[in-house]
Amino acid sequence: MEKAKVRDLKSKFRHGDFVFTTELGAIEGTQIEDRISKAKDYVGLDAINVHDCPNGNLRMNSVMAASILKRELGIEAIPHYTCRDRSLLGTQADLLGAHALGIRSILATTGDVPQHGPYKGSKAVYNYNSYELIKLIRNLNSG
Repeated sequence: MEKAKVRDLKSKFRHGDFVFTTELGAIEGTQIEDRISKAKDYVGLDAINVHDCPNGNLRMNSVMAASILKRELGIEAIPHYTCRDRSLLGTQADLLGAHALGIRSILATTGDVPQHGPYKGSKAVYNYNSYELIKLIRNLNSG
């Protein structure tokens, strides 16, 4: 399988270039092969966005899925990362792991309340919001 050249989104943004992305959507279960096959159609784009349990529905971890897509297709993958399900400590651990997996871009979101999904009794964590998540990422990037 031919891989796309991973484009540096940061340099594109710095130069004011228009960036082309699409949303692949969240991956149900563990069978990612079908999504990889569908994502091949988007290899010419700058990046693919991967949802993080949209509407409170269980899906594959977006960081893991993004890492697999990047490895298999060579395209930049941007995981959506919600504040809903993660403690502050868990988030920092996830972000360090994302960096180790080669993820360099994250779309920070606060996240839908779990009551939208099938888990009506589930409680959201919300130790922080998306603005605070962006500040946390900036601080981690600064060292």
